[in-house]
Amino acid sequence: MTEPTDSVSTEDIERLVLVSNRLPFKKSWRGGRVKWTRSAGGLVTALDPVLRKTGGVWLGWGGDRPKQVPDREVKFFDVGAIKSPGFGGRYVIGEIPLTDAEVRNYYTGFANSTIWPLFHYFFEKCIIDADQWESYKEVNQIFAEAIANFARPDDLIWVQDYHLLLVPEYVHRLRADLKTHLFIHIPFPNYDILSILPWHVEILAGMTYASSVGFHDDRYLANFLASVERAGVAAVDEAQSCVRFKDGRKCTLYASGISIDFDHFDAVSRSSEARKARRRLRKQYGDMKLVLGVDRLDYSKGIKERLVAIEHCLEEHPELAETFAFYQIAVPSRPTVQEYQTIRNDIESLVGRINGRFSTPTWTPIHYFYRTVPFTQLVGTYRAADVGLVTPLRDGMNLVAKEYVASHGDEDGVLILSRFAGAARELKVGALLVNPYSIEQISDALYRALTMNPRERRRRMLRMRRVVKKNDINNWLMKCWSNQAGNHAENSSIHKGKPFENPVGSGL
Repeated sequence: MTEPTDSVSTEDIERLVLVSNRLPFKKSWRGGRVKWTRSAGGLVTALDPVLRKTGGVWLGWGGDRPKQVPDREVKFFDVGAIKSPGFGGRYVIGEIPLTDAEVRNYYTGFANSTIWPLFHYFFEKCIIDADQWESYKEVNQIFAEAIANFARPDDLIWVQDYHLLLVPEYVHRLRADLKTHLFIHIPFPNYDILSILPWHVEILAGMTYASSVGFHDDRYLANFLASVERAGVAAVDEAQSCVRFKDGRKCTLYASGISIDFDHFDAVSRSSEARKARRRLRKQYGDMKLVLGVDRLDYSKGIKERLVAIEHCLEEHPELAETFAFYQIAVPSRPTVQEYQTIRNDIESLVGRINGRFSTPTWTPIHYFYRTVPFTQLVGTYRAADVGLVTPLRDGMNLVAKEYVASHGDEDGVLILSRFAGAARELKVGALLVNPYSIEQISDALYRALTMNPRERRRRMLRMRRVVKKNDINNWLMKCWSNQAGNHAENSSIHKGKPFENPVGSGL
């Protein structure tokens, strides 16, 4: 992808301002020139098409990690200058510079070594480090100052996720005329887990400075309300789903599960490129059933437990040998972090052990790929798979499950889904729900999926497709914006327009 050569004026920026830790494009240097490559992940899958349709600005870190930054000036670039075949529309990205030390302590440290494991209930993995907490606060202040320096009072400022929980408070202190909104894309734990964090009161207070806070699930919302009340942060109004303050401030709370552009995934799955990818896989695996896993490499995704379940299934049902293949795509994640290097080594060792036990001269049960897969090829892979195996130990939503369903225009295929994924609330109408900690449950569900009759497969897939099509990205956005409308005019340009187009996969 080519370098965006011209900066743009902030006067050109529309009303919608998205703020996240990472930009939807990653900055790198090759041959002395800046290159921008598209990022993967659920946030980009959902929100890139929004800005491409409405216009606006996306603020975030670009991925550069210098030892020092000369100043904190935010550089704005037009996405239209980044050549990205198959994707239309344009918006502005604003690159917030961070140093290598800030990234290590704020991002790799507090955000992903403290908040991420704690909010996913892996409290034994949670690192409590006061220096990293200070860095988290400092970087949140940097983001808040970047917003305050260019935003207009009528901008809808939408802060995304757990990396930036203090930004609403810091923006308010810098510019009380600005209103921020916050959406949390990971689970929110109950108070007994949250209170393990020594600074949980400061985090709760910082979040409540947002005019609205959204969650994927009403259970997460309930946990947040209970935590605010138990921590004594503010008065809780459960009937109105809000938090009220003596000075008149109010923080509105709502739950709405994020989704995908169903129609686009469905259309791409029927494209010549996706069909070619599907035929290539089907030719490679012949009459065998193809079981697919697609995950970012993370301990919360349950990849190791999934592999052990496949091993158990082969032990219990030796007749399945040479009748199916498990195709696991593990997207690289935080490769410089030692724990993630260990996870990768453990998974690859487990793959080798299982293949060593069960392989025959003409068959290997597990095919493991550590890489990012291009969007169209990924959709073709979804379409080729007879079974989708999505078993995170805990997940705020998990868009892979929805992408798998949306890519099956043939109305065939079986989804095995963790009951601890947010998507289970919607997809229970057709998915085989399992406890991802139970090797036996996953094994039994896999056997059932591989032996399920075509009529039941289609019936289940059709039910799920109807749900995902109805509750698509547009539905999610309208729910979010309707909860924000009390603070911004409903006739704002961001509330208008046709359905949003051109998402990118994958929602890992």
